[in-house]
Amino acid sequence: MVDIKLDSPTKYANHLEELRNLYCDLTEEIKKEESEKLAIFKEMDIVANRLAQIERELQSMETNSNNIDVIIKEISKGYTKIEASTYSLYMLASRQLKMLKRKFPL
Repeated sequence: MVDIKLDSPTKYANHLEELRNLYCDLTEEIKKEESEKLAIFKEMDIVANRLAQIERELQSMETNSNNIDVIIKEISKGYTKIEASTYSLYMLASRQLKMLKRKFPL
């Protein structure tokens, strides 16, 4: 704080004026800081909302990815079964052809 040693009313008036100026400067600085604080809080809200939106989108994408993975596995199982059935039918047809060739030679 300012050392107060006042000898005359003029010095007192000057000192009082300095204190008023200091008070005004501090008030302005406080207003600027409060304004900056509000701007930062507003920015934080925007960032928090964007983060929440990104998290929802990411969760949706992960769900879709998991669903697609399940579908791919099911299709792969189905393909394997079809492949096995096709091979069995081929072997059956091959045996039948051999049997028919023995029964009805050319």
